[in-house]
Formats: sequence, C-alpha cells, structure tokens
Amino acid sequence: MALARSKASFVKLTCFKESFTAMDATRPLVAGKLAGAVAALLMLASPAALYAQSCAMCYQSAAASGPRSIHALKLGILVLMFPPLLITAGVAYLAYRKRDQFNQNS
Repeated sequence: MALARSKASFVKLTCFKESFTAMDATRPLVAGKLAGAVAALLMLASPAALYAQSCAMCYQSAAASGPRSIHALKLGILVLMFPPLLITAGVAYLAYRKRDQFNQNS
C-alpha cells in the first residue's frame, strides 16, 4: 500500500513539474504581450497635444513665414528624418541576416 501511494505521489509530482516548466516557458511570451498592451494603452490614453510640444516662438515664426518657407521647413524635417530611418533599417537588416551566425559556430 505504501509503495502504491509513493508511486502515485511521484506521478503527481512529475506531472506537476512538467506543467510547471511548461508554464515557465510561456511566461516571457505572456509578459511581452502584456507589456506591449500596456504600452499601446498608454499611447492611446495620452493627449495628442502632448506630442506637439514646441516653443511658442518657433511656432509663431513658422506660422508667420510665407508659403515657400513653410514648404522649406517641411522638406527640412523630411531630410532630417531619413538618415536615422535608413540607419535603423540597415542595422535591423544586418541583425536579421546575421541572426543565426552565432548558433552555427557552437
């Protein structure tokens, strides 16, 4: 009787251990999804005026300038935006291409 009880408890313990390790494997996935959901919720909940912070003097100067100056300002913003975008895309591409290089060596 004692042997049957200890064997049954061993089976219960191993089943619990396997389900516990399976739960641990999904924990980072759930935590990542939860963090993404919280970040998205915070972005949606923040007011739009928060992202439009700038000095009043710059705004008045840009608003008072002519249409050619406004067009030049918009083009300047695009010119300043593309180099960081291309650098980030290049780094992401290189990381994607080299992702398995370290795993093949070991």
